[in-house]
Amino acid sequence: MACCIGARLVNLIRDALNLPNIKVTFWSDSEVALWWIKEHGDWPVFVTNRVQEIWQLTQFQLWRHVPGVLNIDDMLSRGCSARRLLDSRRWEGPT
Repeated sequence: MACCIGARLVNLIRDALNLPNIKVTFWSDSEVALWWIKEHGDWPVFVTNRVQEIWQLTQFQLWRHVPGVLNIDDMLSRGCSARRLLDSRRWEGPT
């Protein structure tokens, strides 16, 4: 669902800023979600509908994996202070 929301958000921003050709790379720490996006399969209806929407909004080649330990969102969900977040080198993104 997070990948689907991300794809929707990128497309809304592209449309609002009139930047149809801006290069975007999508990152997820969910290897399962990335597998769903990059493969065809017989999944439950909910998953199938989300994946089809992602396919309509993005190209599967633009999706990349970021390990959870490098994912700044995971850092927040594990509970960290604002100072630790600000001091984190993770603002630079994955290599």
